[in-house]
Amino acid sequence: MTTTSTAAAQLASLEAQLNVIAGRPLALTIRGARAFTFSFNEYDPAAGARVARFFAPMAATTVEADAECGTFVYVDVPDTLHA
Repeated sequence: MTTTSTAAAQLASLEAQLNVIAGRPLALTIRGARAFTFSFNEYDPAAGARVARFFAPMAATTVEADAECGTFVYVDVPDTLHA
């Protein structure tokens, strides 16, 4: 069983790793049990693509980049990954 402190440490580690992959700080939003959004305030589709490539083997990813709103990487992990 994963404790809250262990889960928080794993989440912090993932965020740190993704900051390196993206080449910039990013924010994480948990949308559901298997749905996440990673985002940055600036328009940076290249950074979004790097994050999407990281998750591509295990999840469906979509990158949206807008000069006014920023960059968003939507990650949806399929149920079959946890079956």
